[in-house]
This record gives sequence, C-alpha cells and structure tokens, in this order.
Amino acid sequence: MWKEGTPEKLIDNCLQDSCILSAAVRSIHIGLLCLQRQPNDRPNMSSVVVMLSSDNELPEPKEPGFLIDRILNEEQSELRSQTSSTNEVTISILDAR
Repeated sequence: MWKEGTPEKLIDNCLQDSCILSAAVRSIHIGLLCLQRQPNDRPNMSSVVVMLSSDNELPEPKEPGFLIDRILNEEQSELRSQTSSTNEVTISILDAR
C-alpha cells in the first residue's frame, strides 16, 4: 500500500543528501508496523530493535488505525450534512445519546 511512488518523496529535500535512503525507508516501514490498528499486530520494542539493526525482510503493514478512524469520521460527517436542514436556519442531527 505505502510503497507506491518513489521513496525519495518520503524524505524532506534538505535531508536527502545527508541520509541513507534505504535506511530511511526501512525506518518509515517499521514506523508503519508500529501504527497498526490491533495491538497484537504491532511489534514489541525488542522486535523493533532487531528490525532496525538487521536487513531481514519486514512484514507488510496493514492500514493504520488512525486512517480508518479518520475515514469513518468523514463518512459520519457527510451523513450528518445530508440529514441536516438546507435552509441554514435549523439543523437536525440524528445521533443516539
């Protein structure tokens, strides 16, 4: 999912000449593994240290939890705007208490 595009776009231009591209991309990959929605899918700290200090192949990260939450919140927001009044005088929001 996140591998689309070129890795150079992930690194700020002022840092490109002073870092090792493969190490930076590996660090970003490990960071994405740490952001997985389910805690059991996230690596523990000893695993992170091993991943950072080796060249072993890394597992593919799943969608991060914050992305899924943001998409759900946007969908709820759209639903609210569709159920509200269009005369801009009254607003009806259908939410359970």
